[in-house]
Amino acid sequence: MPKSQWNATFHAALLFIEFMTNYTNEMNLWNYARDIPALKSAYNYAISQLSQPAPNQTVACLNQVMKGVLEQSLHGQKFPNIPQMAYYWTSFGRYALWYFSFRNLSAVQAAQGMESYFISQLQANGLLDPAPIAALENLMVAELPASRY
Repeated sequence: MPKSQWNATFHAALLFIEFMTNYTNEMNLWNYARDIPALKSAYNYAISQLSQPAPNQTVACLNQVMKGVLEQSLHGQKFPNIPQMAYYWTSFGRYALWYFSFRNLSAVQAAQGMESYFISQLQANGLLDPAPIAALENLMVAELPASRY
């Protein structure tokens, strides 16, 4: 996304979040679609609903499964920011192709190249502070280059 469109997109995203993250809308999503509430107050109410006695054994079992799913969300990690990920996949595709198809790079060269290209694209599009980020010197092959973001 061009930098000139970023403010409009950011504003639209905030409006969408504001619309979706109020208690009433969160509870409607929970009641009708069993979508996990993002608001703490709605989340706590959903957990309390699942803890209530159920009318039969099947519902009681399903409520316990759903309660377990909701409780796992307390131990999750934040997802990467979507605009930044758009730049990651371009760099991944380029360097994965060079590594796997052309075999003209080592795994370390591909990982470092992917990371450098990803960072430069974020900086060029205003999504990352232009302050230099040191490349990983001892990058292990099993480590994903974007794992520190």
